[in-house]
Amino acid sequence: MKKNEHEAFKKAVWREGFSLEYDIAEQLKISGWEIFPNRYFQEIPSRSLKQYDIAASRSFSQNGYSFSFILVVECKYNADQIVFYIRTADNKEPYQLKNMLGEDLKSIYSWESVKKVFRSIKQYREIFFSEDQVFGYQVFAKKITQGAKGKKKKNKNKNEKVEKQTVEFTPHPDSAAKKVFGALNTVAAAVRHEHSLIVDDGDPKRAYFLFPIVVLSGGLNKAYFRDRKTLKPSSFFRYKTGIADIGEKEPDEYFVHIVDKDGIKKMIKLLNQIFKKFETDFHKTLINLKKNTQTPESNVPASSE
Repeated sequence: MKKNEHEAFKKAVWREGFSLEYDIAEQLKISGWEIFPNRYFQEIPSRSLKQYDIAASRSFSQNGYSFSFILVVECKYNADQIVFYIRTADNKEPYQLKNMLGEDLKSIYSWESVKKVFRSIKQYREIFFSEDQVFGYQVFAKKITQGAKGKKKKNKNKNEKVEKQTVEFTPHPDSAAKKVFGALNTVAAAVRHEHSLIVDDGDPKRAYFLFPIVVLSGGLNKAYFRDRKTLKPSSFFRYKTGIADIGEKEPDEYFVHIVDKDGIKKMIKLLNQIFKKFETDFHKTLINLKKNTQTPESNVPASSE
């Protein structure tokens, strides 16, 4: 293989999603997450075997109770520009987090306690709550058209005649289906599968939190319907989607996080902060519970069912 061919081949290899997947797995591993690459699952209801790029988990245990964060990550290399069309939601919609709180755990640590931990983090609103609602998306491919030759300005050596270039961006629906819809569908189906395993496990002293994430290497943009002239790069999107089996009245709904390479770095940092906050907050809950149980029996209120 000639040198120039080898360089072109090498460039093609390293710009694929595998290098992106490796970089994200390394970031997570350094941050203390346990990594499970290329995780397979059986899609419901087709029962076909599918795979997503990275499962990552982080857990802590205290007094027989345990908390686990599980990330379901799909990575896609993107050389195009993707525009997510945004409208402001009529009603402020709370973050819908796929989770499972065991029955024993719920008696001492409610869903309200969980929400307070999320809200206590400074960057909570930026990633987990937003009035922006994704209405749709398009992928635009760059097209360079060669035109007539024109004179270039003098340089130190000589005048050079170069071809004028016209840059255009055209919609690329096939790429949208493959990159965006394919990735969203994969993580939604994977989270549904992982959640079903957790529910089947039914450990009364465990809590699970599932985060579906699509990472695109770049080229993410936000356009607002209320202002057609507004188009700007963005690293974070929350995309609401749902999956329903035949015969189900309502679909399972999910918020999928769509981020670029900068966005996933910030999200990993934020998830680590939330995880540590949970560990501290739950420790305080257990201390308070222990203090209450040491109260003289005459002062302890009778339990009600």
